[in-house]
Amino acid sequence: MDKRVALALAAALGAAPPGAWADASASVRLTDFGYRLIDLNPDDGIAPAMSVNPVSFFAELSTNASEWAQAGEPGSPRTQLSRSRDWTQAYQFFPSVGRAVATPHVEASAQLSGALAEHGFSAVLQGQARNPLADPALGGRFLVDAAPARLSGVSGFQPILLTPFTQVVWTGRIALDALTTLPKVKGGRESAYAGAGISVWSYGGSFSDSFTAAVEVPRYRPGHASASHDIELFFANESAAPAYAVLSSQMRVEGQSFQPVPEPAVAWLTLCGLGVIGACHRRQRRQAGEARHAR
Repeated sequence: MDKRVALALAAALGAAPPGAWADASASVRLTDFGYRLIDLNPDDGIAPAMSVNPVSFFAELSTNASEWAQAGEPGSPRTQLSRSRDWTQAYQFFPSVGRAVATPHVEASAQLSGALAEHGFSAVLQGQARNPLADPALGGRFLVDAAPARLSGVSGFQPILLTPFTQVVWTGRIALDALTTLPKVKGGRESAYAGAGISVWSYGGSFSDSFTAAVEVPRYRPGHASASHDIELFFANESAAPAYAVLSSQMRVEGQSFQPVPEPAVAWLTLCGLGVIGACHRRQRRQAGEARHAR
């Protein structure tokens, strides 16, 4: 069945009239991410240390790619081909894992790798939807989500432990890119988005430091948007007792090339990526506070 669908899409592309190249692409690249510890009281005889309890965390990836060809007038039946690969694993904190999917004209992938302690963790999310003849009867979309670390909500376990008078500094660099090539053509449209967020807060939710960034090329306005940022997040334990912290991260890329007005079944593409990231962090902080009060 998939082979027949792919052939139908290829046939529709071959029969389309000549035109410009249409493209929508987006990427997030996190590099050199990791942490260093600072001794706030060198004379206390306690070496600065940090430990992570993996029971408190999980990680997940989601990659989705789909395209379609529509024959006849809008509203007529269309042939669609979709691919998706998801991964969710408990007891994971910035793991090394990758997923990728592709259809003939749409690609979506995510790759996490490296070690935090060596400032060597990296994450690359990217997607592309191509339409070589800019045919409004053809469309494609991609959506990639990655959460290298999310609070599991399991009560009774402290996520990240810092020794007394210890500060942890999380640093890295992130590059965001979104690109589209053509404006509105016969009811079609392109858009692209890339966003990321990382937050750290106390286990009781009383202190937080966070980073969020996003770039977007809205539909009907072709163009290129990109940004690069240095990340620096702080969490300090200035007391003589151990302190507990939480770190959460979320990244997303999404885009579409010449999609008709969304149907209810594909409403996921209309979600605001940065809003999803922000809501995720707020939910994680609320769970941390509830778990703290339940102890």
